Amino acid sequence: MHKPINTLSSALMSLTLAAIPVGAAYTMDPPDSSRDNRKAMREDGQPSIDSKNLVFVSGAKVRGMTVKNGEDKTLGTIDDLIIDRGSGRIRHIVMKSGATMGLGGKLVTVPYQQFGWDSADKHVTLNATPEDIKAWPEFNKDRWVEGARTDESFIRTLGRDYYDTASSPWPVDSQTERESARRVKGTVKSISRQDVGGREELTVVISTPGSPDQEVVLGPSWYLGGNNSISFYRDAPIDIDVFHTTRDGRAVTVARSASINSQNLAFYDEHGRARWAPNSAATSGDPFVAAPFVLFTDVKGKPVDCRGETCGKVKDLVMECTTGRIAFLSIDPDKAFLGIGDQNRLVPWSVMTRSLDGKVHLDANKSMITSAPTTPSDLKTLSGNDEYKRIYGLFDTQPMSFGNRR
Repeated sequence: MHKPINTLSSALMSLTLAAIPVGAAYTMDPPDSSRDNRKAMREDGQPSIDSKNLVFVSGAKVRGMTVKNGEDKTLGTIDDLIIDRGSGRIRHIVMKSGATMGLGGKLVTVPYQQFGWDSADKHVTLNATPEDIKAWPEFNKDRWVEGARTDESFIRTLGRDYYDTASSPWPVDSQTERESARRVKGTVKSISRQDVGGREELTVVISTPGSPDQEVVLGPSWYLGGNNSISFYRDAPIDIDVFHTTRDGRAVTVARSASINSQNLAFYDEHGRARWAPNSAATSGDPFVAAPFVLFTDVKGKPVDCRGETCGKVKDLVMECTTGRIAFLSIDPDKAFLGIGDQNRLVPWSVMTRSLDGKVHLDANKSMITSAPTTPSDLKTLSGNDEYKRIYGLFDTQPMSFGNRR
């Protein structure tokens, strides 16, 4: 059985994120850990979590953490985290097994919810044996670097449901909907992220002089966060080709294509196919296919771009381990001379718009970063008195919801 987590009090914490269906060629089918890793649920099926039970930890410290099983046998160490580029959910852990003195070993991917956390002993637990792991397919970093360009790529197989566009909102054969298409032009007033069917969707509110504000659904947050075509942020000029449809009985406006800061990005092609579907990209002659995932090591250490201005680099990521979400980036703003005496600053993950081209782009200006709260030496203080919510408020963005463990 898993040992209890030692947080501010000895409270049992566990991981119950729903695993993404994955291809057997790339990941194992882990044992059912729901009996050991399930936290009490409310009558409505949602987890009973309040801010006092949240456990914020440093991603850098999690890397290298020992993995043990219920018999206290060492299975390996945590090598990396596979993160949903948009929502910040940690979908899988890359684990190194069989290493001796830090050398050798085999890398495998394990769904995040299969792990139990024991911060008292500084290790995590996994219901498996060394023999089980030997039979699991290997995580190949070279295949990861391939991105999502081919059907057989690691990322496409690991996240195949991200590319499923069966629920595409554009009714392709509806002449009425096609005729209702129009343009919305103005500036980006706000950016929000909403959970739709277990996937995070990005919506903007557009402000146009002399007209009511208009809310427009852009598309999956990972698609925008993994796309080099466009950089978006609040107050940016925007011109969108939209169409109207209904969702759950509610009228919504959806973007077909957009020009933001004179950068163009299509969300649907002329046949109504979502551009994040690989077959749509292939038939349009576009060789680029956005990747829904990013590794922890692909974000840490990267330079930070604040609305076109360089403003430091990412020193660490702060994760909430009971729900498996990246809550904050810890950023060194490079404010002090040669970095001497510089203090790292906390920035909500939701402020990050994309992490490509060797940079991390933020919807914030440099002064917002340099005046942000410093990263506390004891991250447990973030859960006390809802301190983490206050930091989100400073960036005028909605606090991350840690109650939903999809």
